Amino acid sequence: MVLDADGARAGIERSIAKPLKMDTIEAAQAIVEIAISKMSLAVREVSVEKGYDPREFALVASGGAGPLHVCAIARELHIPKVIVPLFPSHFSALGMLLADERHDFTRTFYCDLASLDFAALATVHDEMAGEAKKSLRHAAKAEFQTELDLRYVGQEFTLSVPVSRDLIKRGDRQKIRAAFDALYEHRYSHHSPDEPVEMVNIRLAAIGKRAKLTFPKLTAKTAAKPKRRDVYLGDPKKPVSCPIYQRPDLGAGARISGPALIEEHGTTTVLFKGDSCRVARSGELIIDVGGV
Repeated sequence: MVLDADGARAGIERSIAKPLKMDTIEAAQAIVEIAISKMSLAVREVSVEKGYDPREFALVASGGAGPLHVCAIARELHIPKVIVPLFPSHFSALGMLLADERHDFTRTFYCDLASLDFAALATVHDEMAGEAKKSLRHAAKAEFQTELDLRYVGQEFTLSVPVSRDLIKRGDRQKIRAAFDALYEHRYSHHSPDEPVEMVNIRLAAIGKRAKLTFPKLTAKTAAKPKRRDVYLGDPKKPVSCPIYQRPDLGAGARISGPALIEEHGTTTVLFKGDSCRVARSGELIIDVGGV
């Protein structure tokens, strides 16, 4: 599908810029800024709200729009490093084809942790594991993960606490309680060691391992020769003369400093001033975000 830049400009001018009495480029920039803000909030939901500091992680960009906005999102969240994998616009489809087989099983097992019958729980666990094995097509090197849904008595929501079958078999109540308290502290920055805890469910995930693909390594190439065009990078009144690289032309070890665009089938990676990108031998774009 050929992108229609004139049609996009006309649509923004007609539906947004004129009703709001804005310049068309300013309106387009506002749309981008709202999108970045929404995506930044989504990243916060899966990091800060779960007790993780995004500044301690790298941000991986996938999807057709991911590389387009990822450096702006990383800068807003003070994330120092960005990774754009191979085939980012096909990331979900590729993951679907390469992901390990997985079946999830849940049984309600409602009981106070203090009076939990671990022998009965082990029996339920083994029944679930037997059912899981029958479901797997890739059972040769299957992996099983067990979690107990626990909560403080009187609460509505639970936390899924990872446990081993050995822990259940031993009936190690104290270690399970300690794991719950530690997870609660991590998630909510406090815990109540004197409050009673109850169990609601036991969960078991059966993971059948698929054979992994091996992608070819990149070789070094002569320096890519970029084209140039004017690009708006945050300032709707002042476009930037920007080098435009084609990702297939970039070899292992290639380095690019922003501002720059890296185009490929399905997406474009945007580098702002201060961003520094290098191409890994395995093909990923590794970006150090400027000003973070």
